[in-house]
Amino acid sequence: MTNGPTTDKPELEVGARAALRERNFRLFFIGGMISNAGRWMSNITLPFVLFELTGLGRWVGIAALAQLLPSALMGPLAGSLSDRYPRKNILLISQFGSALVAITFALMWSSDVREPAAYVGVSVAAGIIGGLGIPSWQAFLSQLVPRHLLLSAITLNSTQFNAARAVGPVIAGAVLKLAGPTWTFTIDAISFVVVIGALLLIDVKPRPAVDRAGRKVAGELVDTVRYIRRHDGLKSAVQSIVFVAGLGMPIVALTVIFADDVFEVGAGWLGIMTAAIGVGAVLATPMVSSASKKIPRSTMEWWSLVLYSTSIFAFAIAPVLGLALVALLFVGVAHIITAATLNTTIQLQVEEHMRGKVLSVYIMALLISVPFGQFVMASLGDAIGIRWSTAGGACILLMGAIWLKQSGRLDHLDDEAINPAE
Repeated sequence: MTNGPTTDKPELEVGARAALRERNFRLFFIGGMISNAGRWMSNITLPFVLFELTGLGRWVGIAALAQLLPSALMGPLAGSLSDRYPRKNILLISQFGSALVAITFALMWSSDVREPAAYVGVSVAAGIIGGLGIPSWQAFLSQLVPRHLLLSAITLNSTQFNAARAVGPVIAGAVLKLAGPTWTFTIDAISFVVVIGALLLIDVKPRPAVDRAGRKVAGELVDTVRYIRRHDGLKSAVQSIVFVAGLGMPIVALTVIFADDVFEVGAGWLGIMTAAIGVGAVLATPMVSSASKKIPRSTMEWWSLVLYSTSIFAFAIAPVLGLALVALLFVGVAHIITAATLNTTIQLQVEEHMRGKVLSVYIMALLISVPFGQFVMASLGDAIGIRWSTAGGACILLMGAIWLKQSGRLDHLDDEAINPAE
């Protein structure tokens, strides 16, 4: 029995958990979920710390810009490295670096560093290191399972991320309340040991050698953008993620402001609010896996965008915390649908030699859009109220969804998949 993906089943696998039959993917799934749970603890702790220190929503946005923009700028280089070098090695380096960043945050807080700019500065390093591994993380899936299990692997990968989002913030809220930020950052650092161990146990076949003397990164980025523009399905996936990332995903960080200024609850409830998004995503996973075999991807994406925007609007205007939590559950449902749909579109429509580079552009679009949307809504929230700025973003997201639908752009998500020679 080999450690690599099996290929004895040519038919399309319909089971939502089918990819877990593959040893390599199981290791990746378990390690990733534990590591991401730790990462979500830091994702909650950092904006919590900055808001506690300053009382200003814009600092939450500044921290997002400091972390996500460097990740986005790393995209072209990271995508090129992902297609040229072993992805497993790149992931090991990025995970080890991220562990060092978490330890640095823990040491700063335990040493009474209370200057917001210092935490923003370390966030830049976190963004650079994290950005190095993002394209390789996504592209590595194609090496862990055979092609007919790719949809299952993509959906489960999104599921573990959202399961971590459900667990990490709850633990973070409890630890913040009982022990403080030093311990949330420390637990995050420890969690990386698990994913590093899992990666060391994974055994994959080497990919075909790639000429490393080719074009420079800037030239490859230009080529990749042209490649995406020639493939309408890929172009539509990038356009869709810009709307979702800029107007939908900022809700995660904005819960910090809602918890403090709107609902006036403590760190424990902040963790539960953020976790609700992950819970909704996990609960919806079986439905997404089943529906994706029967419903066109264009239809899935359309309804996910509608649900995303209406759920965020409902959260923004919710008069009590209970209704806000219900709305966040549906935000999670919408998120898993759009994440699985767009990622599957790219993985199926891209050629192997372009996989890492195309994913890097897709992720770069996401990582640029999230912090800008977060900064704008948080800053507007300081001026006009966080409810109004969040509700306005939801309305713009809905208008963007209608434009994508009426222009026919979403239809290209159903374009025929690339049939690689094997």
